[in-house]
Amino acid sequence: MIVAELREGLGNQMFQYAAARRLAAMHNTSLRLDVSWFESEYARTHGRNYELHLLRVSGMALSQREAVELRRASRASGTERSRRSSASSRPLLPCFERVTERHHHFDPDILRLPNNSWLFGFWNSEKYFAESADVIRAEFALRDAPSVDNANWIRQMSEGNSVAVHVRRGDYLRSPASDRQGCLDVAYYHRAAGCIAELVPDPVFYVFSDDPNWARANLALPGAAHFVDNNQGEASTEDLRLMTSCRHNIIANSTYSWWGAWLSPTPDQIVIGPRRWMVDPSFDCRDVLPSRWRTI
Repeated sequence: MIVAELREGLGNQMFQYAAARRLAAMHNTSLRLDVSWFESEYARTHGRNYELHLLRVSGMALSQREAVELRRASRASGTERSRRSSASSRPLLPCFERVTERHHHFDPDILRLPNNSWLFGFWNSEKYFAESADVIRAEFALRDAPSVDNANWIRQMSEGNSVAVHVRRGDYLRSPASDRQGCLDVAYYHRAAGCIAELVPDPVFYVFSDDPNWARANLALPGAAHFVDNNQGEASTEDLRLMTSCRHNIIANSTYSWWGAWLSPTPDQIVIGPRRWMVDPSFDCRDVLPSRWRTI
């Protein structure tokens, strides 16, 4: 069994799942998900919820009791292995090695981990799961059919050179996220949109943002533009499907729009992302963007 310890928003949950799913496939074993972080005070006050159940993932979430028992049977990486019996009469649990991410770029040692590994990190690179790309794409499809409004958006996006534009603001404007990630400026979006316009005839831009009023007031795009704001609250996951439905993508420094671009089936897709993923220089994110994507 492989265990993925999940935290933060949907985009990060998807990265954490994908790396663990690849490792489970390598060992032909099951994948379980530790979702206990979402019971924390931080998760509740910051509106972070477990959302992978909205996708067609095969990995199952551990119950609270299972998570406690497996933690008792786990060990921190580099310490002596031990086995402990559970409170019930069941056989001894396997001993898990809890492996913590060492840095923010690709670590090939993760793909050499043995069975019964417990992954704790963000794993923000497709290099962790590129060999299982088809499986990941299938499991990251939304379970429910789109609403009437979203089905209309999808139909419209399929009829021309649609370009998804993701503008992430919200918590990125406040510390500590503003000091770590930083918020992309208008100049980035104008340069990216200009690049698209040079490469794609008659682009039609579809803007997704947690601050749609700011986006409307500040983005001057070189083509027709639609601001998609019908998916609010619990329905916001639908924007992932819509971004994936566009032919091309301009992403923010956000794992959410990263997945919106990566999951697109368009063979000649153009993706533009920020050259610097985080403003904090201590984060080496050299492997976040696939080499086939363009950067500005």
